[in-house]
Amino acid sequence: MNKIWDILHRPDTVVFFDIDGTLTSYNYGVHHAHHELDGKPEFRDVNIYADCVRLEPLYEYIKGHDVNRLFCISREPHGHEGWKSEMVERLYGIPKDHCFYTLEARNKPAIVVDKVKELFPDISPESVVLMDDNDDTLGMYMAQTPFCTAHPMLFMEKQGGQQDLHQSANYSEVDNNKLWGKTSGGSVCINLDDLLYLESVDDKLFAYTCDTVARIEGTLNSFMMNADDLGFFRCSKSMVINVNRVTALKSLSSNRIDATIEGGEHIIISRRYASDFRRLLKGDR
Repeated sequence: MNKIWDILHRPDTVVFFDIDGTLTSYNYGVHHAHHELDGKPEFRDVNIYADCVRLEPLYEYIKGHDVNRLFCISREPHGHEGWKSEMVERLYGIPKDHCFYTLEARNKPAIVVDKVKELFPDISPESVVLMDDNDDTLGMYMAQTPFCTAHPMLFMEKQGGQQDLHQSANYSEVDNNKLWGKTSGGSVCINLDDLLYLESVDDKLFAYTCDTVARIEGTLNSFMMNADDLGFFRCSKSMVINVNRVTALKSLSSNRIDATIEGGEHIIISRRYASDFRRLLKGDR
């Protein structure tokens, strides 16, 4: 029995996606899958990624996973690295600096092995999945790495799994400035204006208001993709605060900030996020 689907949905799993044919539909030309100028010198000046659209089954998975554990590895012989990275970040929220490139597909396994050693030195090989639409590349991954492999068609086949993804994502998606959650008394609808902060604890997401604590499906990343422009700020690896509910600020050592929110609770904005928070206060998002 194939376990890849379950492995992909573990919160600690690291995924390396191919881009062309995996995160895009490979529909670049007018009458062909490839652009008509592909293979010609002038093709270097054609941004074939400007009009790409996201593939919803992949997007539903990505927005529910920790973006710090999502990467791309792609063959790129045409000098389109910048355009390709911009497309991935725009459509899927995977940062540009999480995209790696090579001139030859045969170099992909070595690049991935080196990146995993660098970024996740203690991770189990079973917690790394390499996803590609090319059978030859999948074969090289199997032969040259200890990691799991997956084909993107897995998401097309898992119709039931896709429905489960949509149902769970609905709890973390912002709808008319409302957020659904669960308490011991059942489901609750929280107005975003009433939300003080969200906190991820042991891979579970909780929303806090002045009088309610609710369990929210999804991740901080998926929430921020929907609510980033609604006054919320990622203040640490495990917490998002409602800036409109901050009543006082105090500078701390090591470039940290103590934010007091309504109700008197103190939340520490870590050094990593403090500079962005100060820019936000100045109006520079």
